[in-house]
Amino acid sequence: MLKLMMSLSALLLGTTASAKLDPASVHGMLIVGHDTIYASHLPMFHNPHDYQVILEIDLGEKAKGIYLANQQDGVYFTLAPEAFVLPDLLKGKTSFQASLYKGHFERGGTEIAKIQVQVKSIVHFEKLNPKLESTFGGEYVIFGQGSDVFLFHPVGRKPNFDHVLKVSSLPSGSALTEALQKSKTVSLNLQEVGKDEPTTATQLTSIDHGESFSVKEIYLEFSDLSH
Repeated sequence: MLKLMMSLSALLLGTTASAKLDPASVHGMLIVGHDTIYASHLPMFHNPHDYQVILEIDLGEKAKGIYLANQQDGVYFTLAPEAFVLPDLLKGKTSFQASLYKGHFERGGTEIAKIQVQVKSIVHFEKLNPKLESTFGGEYVIFGQGSDVFLFHPVGRKPNFDHVLKVSSLPSGSALTEALQKSKTVSLNLQEVGKDEPTTATQLTSIDHGESFSVKEIYLEFSDLSH
């Protein structure tokens, strides 16, 4: 327990120290979910975008209605927030203004709403370390609740990729469901994931849990993490 506390303290101290060097910037985010909405920061390997962050957020009733009304197969959504220092979220920042886009906000997406985003919780917050061993292969992290359960690929050394998948359903009585109900993220070693590339499979099996589930790709990005 003492070792864990020391590790967490070191992580927070390291993040706080790096935050002093981070300028305010527009931190683009992928938006996923239906009943529960999540924002996934679009990471890059350079300051101040070198963080992998997952937030549970509230779009507000009107903006959520617009977002849900525009959902369709093959379409994803992004946020272009006002400029802010991303690690300020660890210091208690709980809201920011943003433009909601159908598609990628920097690649021809269509703005569909101006919104005030409320941060309900921080699901994951980690600074990228390009010196780490690659996490290519079968490593993904599962998070979410209810029918809004997702996988994201932890970014290791460069070049790498940002990959988000939706879990269609978990087996009845799944150990993963119990963990998610306690708002825990769970690291998975998955079969049927190609080495050095994202999975193209629609059916995955957790080696550690012996459970199979179907998935659907929402977002895949190479270029932002290629250098």
